Amino acid sequence: MISRIEDRSRLRRATRRPDARRARSRTRGDRAFTLLELVLAVTILAAFIVPVLGLIAESRIRAFRYTTERQARGLAQAKLQERIHFFEENDQGTFEAQGFPSWTWEFDPPQLRTQGEQVLLIYTIRVHIPQKLETVGSKGDEGTTFEYTTWTFPDAAWYEEQLLLYESGQYSDLYGFPDSRGTTGATGTTGTAGRAGTLGGARAGNLTGRSARGAR
Repeated sequence: MISRIEDRSRLRRATRRPDARRARSRTRGDRAFTLLELVLAVTILAAFIVPVLGLIAESRIRAFRYTTERQARGLAQAKLQERIHFFEENDQGTFEAQGFPSWTWEFDPPQLRTQGEQVLLIYTIRVHIPQKLETVGSKGDEGTTFEYTTWTFPDAAWYEEQLLLYESGQYSDLYGFPDSRGTTGATGTTGTAGRAGTLGGARAGNLTGRSARGAR
């Protein structure tokens, strides 16, 4: 009798152990991730992070481009005013005094436009910076060049300069090449043109700009 009771207890313990083992294994499985779940989680995370990082990088590039273009435009406009009012007599230079020693500028000769007695001057300046603001990796491209143009009514100093050039035997944008008649024609023209310049003043306007890429 006693042996039968012992056999029954052993059988009960044997049948309970697998259930306990299964319960412990289920608990461990609930707490941990399988390799497949981990791979899927990393893939989904990467699919969202990569585009976001790309947008952040692109926004930073756009912000840098906008800031650089605004600075170049401001410097060009200030330099144009200096040239119009004869404070700047050089045709090219750098913006070292403004804190940009690697930025260069260059003036084109002013273009004269006349309509009757009305005289206009068109000034063009090119600002070159070493940074490339457009597509990266293009061969033969070095930096970025901005081009700005403005028109203005010439002031009295410009008319005086044109008259001095003509009277000294040099070419003048207003009077052309000196002729054998001397300076009488130039003096007569100066009276009309000088009045137009004095009345018009040195008003500048229509500052336009464009960005030309490529090496100078």
